Amino acid sequence: MFAIARSAPALALVALLGCSAVRPPAVSDDADDLARAPLPGAHAPEPSPAVVVAPARASEPSPEPAANPALTVPVSAGVPAPSGAGPLVPPLNLGPVGSVTTSPEERPLDDGPELQAKGKLLWQAIVDDTPEVAASFFFPKEAYVHVKAAKNPEGDWRWRLWKHFERDIHVLHKSQGQALAKATFKGLRIPPKRPHWAAPGNEYNRLGYWRAYGSQLTYELRGRERHVPISSLISWKSQWYVVHMTGFR
Repeated sequence: MFAIARSAPALALVALLGCSAVRPPAVSDDADDLARAPLPGAHAPEPSPAVVVAPARASEPSPEPAANPALTVPVSAGVPAPSGAGPLVPPLNLGPVGSVTTSPEERPLDDGPELQAKGKLLWQAIVDDTPEVAASFFFPKEAYVHVKAAKNPEGDWRWRLWKHFERDIHVLHKSQGQALAKATFKGLRIPPKRPHWAAPGNEYNRLGYWRAYGSQLTYELRGRERHVPISSLISWKSQWYVVHMTGFR
């Protein structure tokens, strides 16, 4: 057997190497650390190589970085805002509050292709459990800001009206979605004599509008006509919009 002699310099070198070894960071349960973690499916960047890479020549531009699908937010009328603040729909650009007026002469038609097309969107939103599909039929935020004489009408629209509409669509889908998927949509029906003019000053309104209680999405299932009730439609510039599906909150 041969004994290996360990000199003092050799031991010092081994100790130095052992202290400089890189250890993996400890797992953290801190919320901020978790928030900074890469999204599922995203790859952590590779460590920089030790060699120096020459810069690209002017005739060879650097390629654009590939987009990460997990971080891409499409902008369209049928996609909810990423902050959950409401749907993304084309703004009305109505100008400053007080610059718009309404009158009883702007009563919407109680039927017609455009209204039925909007009713079909509302129907599809319930069947598919996608409230944003019917965003173009929901009372516009810009119009609500002009109509309501409240301290924060935009916030009221975003966090009360739209949130309640989302909740109603989810509840209707859960209770009737499977049956509606097998049914045939017949149309949106506004009962005769139901629309009436809500004059300015009522219900904190700065402007008046036409209102219709008790409208219905009608459909046929197993040979019988049935309906989904709509609590309230209100008008803006000769167009009907849904504002409450079930009850008034």
